[in-house]
Amino acid sequence: MCMELLLKNKTTLIKMNIFAMFILLMITSSCKISNAPIEEKPEVAVDKMELNQRWELTEINSTTYESNTTSKAIELLVNVLEKKFSGNDGCNQIFGDLDQMDNQNITFGMIGSTRMACQKMELSGIYTQLLKKTVSYSITGLELHLFEDSGEVILKFRQKS
Repeated sequence: MCMELLLKNKTTLIKMNIFAMFILLMITSSCKISNAPIEEKPEVAVDKMELNQRWELTEINSTTYESNTTSKAIELLVNVLEKKFSGNDGCNQIFGDLDQMDNQNITFGMIGSTRMACQKMELSGIYTQLLKKTVSYSITGLELHLFEDSGEVILKFRQKS
């Protein structure tokens, strides 16, 4: 009789262990484990998002710019979320990273470009040099103004529709 009780308790204990393992297996298998990094959504202020446009140059160093002075219009496209820019310098396609960008300040990193030869190459060079000198910006209506460190407007753009 003692032996029967011992076997019955052992059988019950084994069944309980199997049941507990089954529950544990079900719980752990329902959880999906991923090694992929958690992607953080960038925090972008509403004001910065206004930069996220296609801009066409209207003034360079206080001189009115008209796109018919070169073969292509000088444009700037800003991608706020990726902190990148691209566009056209009047001759070549340009691109690069934005080193700094907040609601007032913007600095352009190294500027890469295609290497086409054009008639008005000096204007392209001046434009990219002014982008490199840019430290801040303002947007008023459909106009974007880029400033150098003295606070002087060096480039003016209008939002292109």
